[in-house]
Formats: sequence, C-alpha cells, structure tokens
Amino acid sequence: MGSFITDCPHCSTQSIALRVVASVPRSDWTGVVFLYCPHCDMPSSAFLVNKSDGQLHRFQDAASRQDTMNSLGYKLGQIWPAKPAPNIPEFIPASVERVLLQAESNFMLPSHEDAASTMYRKALEIGLKSIDGTLDGTLAKKIEMLGKTGRLTADLVTWSKEIKNLGNEGAHDEHPITREELASLRGLTDMVFRYLFTLPAMVEQRKNERSGKNPI
Repeated sequence: MGSFITDCPHCSTQSIALRVVASVPRSDWTGVVFLYCPHCDMPSSAFLVNKSDGQLHRFQDAASRQDTMNSLGYKLGQIWPAKPAPNIPEFIPASVERVLLQAESNFMLPSHEDAASTMYRKALEIGLKSIDGTLDGTLAKKIEMLGKTGRLTADLVTWSKEIKNLGNEGAHDEHPITREELASLRGLTDMVFRYLFTLPAMVEQRKNERSGKNPI
C-alpha cells in the first residue's frame, strides 16, 4: 500500500506521509483511504479525489502502489477527524486575537510548547493593556494594579499570575514546558479572556436586545 501526504489531524505534524492501510473506491477516480500516522500511531480516514491534469490513475491502482497518492494526482477532499479549530473566545480585541491565534497554532504542533506558552503570555499582556491603556511596567505590576483597582477579581489575579509564570518559563527556562503545563496555561488564558471580554459583551448584547424589544 502507498501513502498520502497531509497534516495529521491528531498530532498536527505537517506534511507527513500517512500510510494507507486500507481503501474503498467510490468511483474510478475517488475513494476513501484509511490512514495510519507513523508519528503518533493514530488512525484517520480521508476522501480523496483525482485532480490530475495529466495521466489519470484509477483509485484502486493508486491506493495499492508504493508511490504517494499525491504524486498520482490525488487531492484531499475531506479528512476525519477534522483538524481542531483554534479556541478563540468571542468579543476579544483584534490585537489580542492576532496573538492568540499564533499561540493556538503553536499549541497544535508537537514540540512547540515553549513558543505557544510565550504567545499566551503576550496575549494576556496585550489584553490587560486594552483594559487600561495607562498601565506601565512589567506584566506582574499590571496584574497587581488591576487587582487593586478591582478591574481583576482575586481569581483573575491568581490565574493571570499563573499565565505570566508559565509564559516566563517557556521564554526563559532552559527546561521545556510540558504538554500538561501548556494545556493548563491554555485553559487559564481562555477563562481569563472569557471573564474579561466575552461575558461582559454577551451581557451588554443581551441588554441591548431586551431594550430593543421593550423600549422604555
């Protein structure tokens, strides 16, 4: 059996040759392949379509050859499971979303834990700055000041400090941040942003909807 080069939907390894372990034709030029990732040992399946402008290779022949099916003109129609979408809370500032997307992209990639943790920390710092543009100093000082003024609850101060510390470890510590630590960092960042931006915006949106339906 051959292989098909694409990104693994489990470990997110990019452009890896997933091994074809079985195939089911849907027509002469389309079919489903069952794939195995040699990096994470996880299975997936994909619907492939021949898009070749040159000599066509029938699906059954292409799936059984040792070549990559890509080289035989086959393109990805759909893959299962679907690649995870980035986790971006609603209503966050565009400047925060830009950095958070980078953090999420690195989170999906193996061996990118340090890069992801640094970007989660940066997203937090930009987010806090958007709440109060007069804040100066280190991220730790910004967190303390927002806590003292009541802009951050006690829980948000604790979570923000944890994000800062884990982000610092990813940026400066010689020991790499673990996948478990990164998952915790990701979850904390999500909760902080939802408290700061998503929930207030949803409440305001609901108030406006109610006001529009029942004008005073």
